[in-house]
Amino acid sequence: MDKLNSILLLHRADVKMGKSAKPISAITAIIIAAAIAILMLSLIYSAKIRPTITGGSVVTTTAEITGLAYEYYCNISLQEGWNLVSEPCIVANKSITSVLSSVNGSYDSVHHYNGTAATDKWKAYNPRLPEWVVQDLNEISVQSGYWINMNSDSKLTINGTIMTIHFISLSKGWNMAGYPINKTKNVTAAFSILSSGQINRLYAYNSTTGAYEVYYMNNNTGSLLYITPGRGYWVNVTSAGTWTVTE
Repeated sequence: MDKLNSILLLHRADVKMGKSAKPISAITAIIIAAAIAILMLSLIYSAKIRPTITGGSVVTTTAEITGLAYEYYCNISLQEGWNLVSEPCIVANKSITSVLSSVNGSYDSVHHYNGTAATDKWKAYNPRLPEWVVQDLNEISVQSGYWINMNSDSKLTINGTIMTIHFISLSKGWNMAGYPINKTKNVTAAFSILSSGQINRLYAYNSTTGAYEVYYMNNNTGSLLYITPGRGYWVNVTSAGTWTVTE
């Protein structure tokens, strides 16, 4: 763009001073045309990846998304009983009742473990409790994992936006993490970018068998071979750090 601006300024200066403008060469014309095309595309791209995100019912902020984002329908199969899940679709309304509206009446409770909480680390939501009961799990984050207790088989459907890069804070010890991208990876590839500390082991829950799948990072063994969209994970780390998740 700097080169384009310089060429145009010089050309305008010659005309203003009464000089006959030198004809633009074919190569220069191609450079100008390409620069204009790139500029237009960048403006269109910027407009598409700067959505307005409403945080609950209190504040409205505009977030500039780093990286590419695209609209997507998330479909997550849930089985009767316990499911350890996450959902990668970013939505404007993150309240539990809104995010889980497609399975309303089919679940009994939702639970999340917050390792950084000072006192009660387990947060829960029960849709059958009366409205006057204060519940401490009110929103769903794409970066977190959740236990959902289903009373029947169902499919969670969410229309939202997927970002191709996320930065997930992990605290020392156990974390119930989500996997907020739409690409299955083997375990070592999925956890290849960690700012500090070391992952000891990972757990995922198989709702069909009712058993955990585990992966031990120290010797690269275990039954958990792939990190998959829609599943939640228990992640144990030696110290706090940031997990970079990318497609």
